[in-house]
Amino acid sequence: YPLLLKELIKYTPDAHPDKENLRAALLAVENLAKFINETKKDHDTLKSMLASLRQYSGRPIQTYGVLIKDGDLLYRCDATKQRQKLRYVFLFNNGVLCCKAKGPYYHFKAAIDLDQLEYTLEDLPSAAALAKADQDSKHSFYWVLRARKGTTDIEHVFAAKSQATKKKWIAEMELQLQTLRDRRAAPPATLPRGMGGVPLRGDGAGSRLESARASRHSVDSRSGMPLPAVPPPAPGVIPPSAADKSPIAKQSYEQWVIGTPPSRPTSPPAPPPPPAPAESAPANERWFAGRMPRGKADQLLEAASPGTYLVRESDSRP
Repeated sequence: YPLLLKELIKYTPDAHPDKENLRAALLAVENLAKFINETKKDHDTLKSMLASLRQYSGRPIQTYGVLIKDGDLLYRCDATKQRQKLRYVFLFNNGVLCCKAKGPYYHFKAAIDLDQLEYTLEDLPSAAALAKADQDSKHSFYWVLRARKGTTDIEHVFAAKSQATKKKWIAEMELQLQTLRDRRAAPPATLPRGMGGVPLRGDGAGSRLESARASRHSVDSRSGMPLPAVPPPAPGVIPPSAADKSPIAKQSYEQWVIGTPPSRPTSPPAPPPPPAPAESAPANERWFAGRMPRGKADQLLEAASPGTYLVRESDSRP
C-alpha cells in the first residue's frame, strides 16, 4: 500500500483535490506499518520471556504491559527481611518481576506491582546508607523504590555493577512511574464501540490501538500510533512451571493487539449479510467506482492517461 500510494501521489497533479488526502493516507499507512512492527516485536519478546519463566504465581503477565528492560541486579525487599540476592530483573510498564536465573530458565521469586501503589524512586549515591550486610563489592551502585501501604513503608533495594547501568535502570523506572502518575491524573478515556474496550488514542498500559511506552508508553513516539492495550486480567494465576498455559502464550498476535482472549466458538458463526447494493460515487469523489468487476475496471483504465486510478469494491468478496 505505501508503494501504491507513492505512485498515486507521484502522478496526481498538485492542483488535484485528492492530493492532500493521498498524502494523509500515505502517512497513516506508514505509521500503521511502524506500529505493527513495534507491537509484533513486543509480542514475540513477551512470548519468548514467558516460555523461559518457571514457578510463576503472580497476576497474569499481560497485565504488566510491555517488557521495557531486563538484566542482572542485586535485589532485596525489606518486607522479607532477607539479604540482597542476585536476581534477573524484568521491568514492564506496570511492574517488576525478580527471578533467579538457572540455565536457560528464570525461576520467579518476587513481583512489584508499580500500578497498585504510589512509588517513588531514590538514588543512593553511597552504599554507606545501607546496612553493612547489604553492601556488595561487585554491585555497589544502589537505588531504592519506596511506597507506603497503609501504615507500612515498603522498600525495594536494587544494585548494579556500574554507574552507567544504574543510570539506565533509574531512567527507565522513573519513566514508567511518571507514566503511571500521569495516567492516574488523567480523566477517564472514552472507549469507542467495536474496539474491544480500546481507545483510539491514549491510555497507557500495556501497547494496541492504545497503550504502553513512549515508544514504550501511551503512544509510540516514533510512529505516533497508540500502542497495544493490556487485556483485562483473567481469573486465577499462571500455574507454576506451566508458563505455556498462560493466556498470552496461546494468543495470536492479532488477539494480543486488540486484547481479545483466544476462544473456540460454541456454535457455527452466522452467515455474513448479503452485499450492499453499489452506491453511486459522490460528485466530488469520482475516483470511487462503487461495486465493480475487475474486468470492467481494467477496460475503463486501458484508455485512460497515465496516473489515472479508481477505487472499487469487489463484486466477488464481501
